Amino acid sequence: MLWKYWLRGSSLWPRNSSSSRPPAVSRSLSQRRWLALGYGSQLSIRARSRAFARAIGRLAKTDRLDAEVIALFAERVRPEARAIPDAQVRALADLVARRRQIIDMITAESNRQRQTHDLRLQSSLERHLAWLQRELGEIDRDLDDTVRGTPAWRETEDLLASVPGIGSVTARTLIAELPELGMLDRRRIAALVGVAPINRDSGAMRGRRMIMGGRTTVRNALFMATISATRWNPANPCLLPAPHPLWTAGQDRAHRLHA
Repeated sequence: MLWKYWLRGSSLWPRNSSSSRPPAVSRSLSQRRWLALGYGSQLSIRARSRAFARAIGRLAKTDRLDAEVIALFAERVRPEARAIPDAQVRALADLVARRRQIIDMITAESNRQRQTHDLRLQSSLERHLAWLQRELGEIDRDLDDTVRGTPAWRETEDLLASVPGIGSVTARTLIAELPELGMLDRRRIAALVGVAPINRDSGAMRGRRMIMGGRTTVRNALFMATISATRWNPANPCLLPAPHPLWTAGQDRAHRLHA
């Protein structure tokens, strides 16, 4: 069901619209549908609009009430609109996502193969795993042709791969799913990914800093790259004893990795 509301004066006004009235914006539309409607940017308000509704005591939920809450949220909070990636970036992101899905399926089928003792099922799983491996090879070739065939992406990948621990998978994940990289400062990009430590203080109490939210797939790729860097780079600061500028005494290895 579409969540429709009027957002007066919004940066989401369609590029090709000749109407004097702001367009209806749906919270459930995909990026491709937004572009088809003429929008060049979108607002990510799904969770925040519901939190805003609870904060102002709006517990009931209907389409009409939702429309009022979203319009009020947009007026009071003024959330920043983010540009929708172009078709080339979206195609690369689809390839990266498909590769991740195939890896997940290979892991799941491999686990099932180890747990079954029926010969017929094992044969079926082996055939499926062989097919998945072929698909993975084709996806990797498509990714390689796409990234290496684009001068800007090739240069970005080479730059990212120069960092110890960053391989082609992590570099291409960053290119596809973090197009803001290089356009935001380090604090904003860390918050966008979800690796910025969040304060949890109250009065004299100093809570433990934690990371949360952000783009899970990018954060997971960076975490695995960090693990690789700590294993193969003995001079990595995560392996050095405290004190160190990145952490204080008493922090465990996980916190050092996050730092």
